[in-house]
Amino acid sequence: MTMRTNWGLVALTALFTGAGAVQAQTASPTSDEAQRTAQAERLQRQAQEASQHVSSFKEASSLYREAAETLGDHPEAATQLMQAARLAYYTGDEDAAIRDFTAAGERALAWGDVLAAAQSFLDAAWVAAEAQRGEAAELAHRAEKLSSSPLIQRQERLALLNRIAEMQE
Repeated sequence: MTMRTNWGLVALTALFTGAGAVQAQTASPTSDEAQRTAQAERLQRQAQEASQHVSSFKEASSLYREAAETLGDHPEAATQLMQAARLAYYTGDEDAAIRDFTAAGERALAWGDVLAAAQSFLDAAWVAAEAQRGEAAELAHRAEKLSSSPLIQRQERLALLNRIAEMQE
């Protein structure tokens, strides 16, 4: 009988120890996510400060991009990339603007924000068209396809389609 009780205690101890290890493992990603979010917020604040001065737009763009990378697979990363793209465009770095707008569109789409994705692809298309780059038509087409989504309201759809039409004039 004592042998059964001892084995029972060993089994219970293993069960509770295992449960504690599982809890520790699941707590760790949450802790890592909180640290990444806090770091991204610090980078965003630095980027906002830098973006107050035209001479610091390039630095601000890099900081927003770094904030997006720090966030990883997080819906806010798309917003950070859009900011990076705008500032890259203002500094004349069309390649970075197109790349960041496109990446923002991909991130927004992955999180189901169809409107933000369409707007980002359209912004990328606009910069590409202005720079006479070949990918402008493909990016505009992606935005146009997304504009037909039932998740986009009529007014927003019309605004997207008007922007596309203006690009083609």
